[in-house]
Amino acid sequence: MQIEALRNSGSISDEDFDLRDKQVRGRIEVAEKAARTYRDARIADSLDFYLGETETVRMNIKMRNLREQRNLPIKQSQRELEEKISLMETQVTQFLRSELHKALD
Repeated sequence: MQIEALRNSGSISDEDFDLRDKQVRGRIEVAEKAARTYRDARIADSLDFYLGETETVRMNIKMRNLREQRNLPIKQSQRELEEKISLMETQVTQFLRSELHKALD
């Protein structure tokens, strides 16, 4: 799945990520327009959400890295909130990946 490849792309440049992201988004739009059944529409929506989650995770990592590079202080409550958000992102991602694999395999 191209979204998983994008998700696991590591430290590629922002330009390369954006290019790949646009390609995947284009394919999702095609899938949304081609959907003929409820199942098709549900899969296309799940793919769109999964891609959005991938973009969010990348942005959060970039923000965290920027804060660390600038040695900006972070309150314990903020750190705990970020950890909870990260855990929720992981859970959502695992659920979406599982559901998509069940539907597509």
